Amino acid sequence: MKPTIYIYNTLISALAKSGDKLEQAEELLRIMKRKAKRGQVDLTPTVVTYSSVMNVLANSPARKAPVRAEKLLEQMHSEYLQTRNASIKPDTVAYSSALQCWANSRAHNAAVRAQRLLSEMETRFIAGDKSVRPNEQCYGAVIHCWAKNASPDAAVRAEKILAKMEQMHEKGINNVSPNTICCNALLDCYAKSVYEDKAQRALGLIRRMNEQYLMGNKSVKSDIISYNCLLNSCANTITEDETIKRETITIAVNALQQLVRSKDYFPTSYSFASFLKACSTLMPLGNERVELVKTAFRVCCDEGQVDRQVLLELELALPEQLYIPLLRGYVVDGKAQMEAIPDGWKRNVDKRRKL
Repeated sequence: MKPTIYIYNTLISALAKSGDKLEQAEELLRIMKRKAKRGQVDLTPTVVTYSSVMNVLANSPARKAPVRAEKLLEQMHSEYLQTRNASIKPDTVAYSSALQCWANSRAHNAAVRAQRLLSEMETRFIAGDKSVRPNEQCYGAVIHCWAKNASPDAAVRAEKILAKMEQMHEKGINNVSPNTICCNALLDCYAKSVYEDKAQRALGLIRRMNEQYLMGNKSVKSDIISYNCLLNSCANTITEDETIKRETITIAVNALQQLVRSKDYFPTSYSFASFLKACSTLMPLGNERVELVKTAFRVCCDEGQVDRQVLLELELALPEQLYIPLLRGYVVDGKAQMEAIPDGWKRNVDKRRKL
């Protein structure tokens, strides 16, 4: 039986789910091109083929993987202009695959390159090419790129993307609106931003998410990732403004309480570690901070979420004479021994996603 394009596409798609199989995927693409040139036109790579190869690239640790994905997009567009073969024309799926490559990249210019691709999509879509309609995955990938970017204006850029999605939806230009993934990417961006009021901004976004969810938009419900990003924003708040400090610690307390009481999701070790860090960052050492940290740690033990990071943040939040008694003797040379911690205190660690 002769291999068909369906078989080749299926093989490449399978490689995308099997780790770093870039060389094999690119070799299959080369084989298809060679056979097509020799007369087996039914093996001419299609947009499905190229998108599958880009999905392999997205899972590859190769430093230039995103650049290679963009080159594949350029090849597709060039071949389409030459042949007018609609099966090779870059579409939303192809662009989304290329954007995901940048989202997974550690390149310093990933956000700028991804933004450029998204702008290219928007330009073509607004000009009438409905096959490249930017969807939630595309916008989410670009916001995620900005969340990993060290630029001081990264959060501003991410906010503008989310606002643009909302505007396009309201004006009927594009039937796309921010979903949980897009909003969580912006929340992550806030946590890493230089805003003094990052926690307030994050809380405002979560409230908007919850309001939209209650109004019927089921794609934008806040989740454990949302609240962990909120707690991370609190933990990473750097300010000399005492009012902002008090507001932010209040936000952290309410967020952790909501997680503990919620029936939809549960606090993770990351939640507690972020909360303890927020206490250290935002509160002077005193009775209020001590009691808050003690209470949070006891709840953490009850939830079975004590891990090494929680112990580290506990050590930083309290002086030695106060945190050692909390550990009930599971301390050697002033350091908590994770191996000695009761199993019940850590029974749920790694069983729930932290972010």
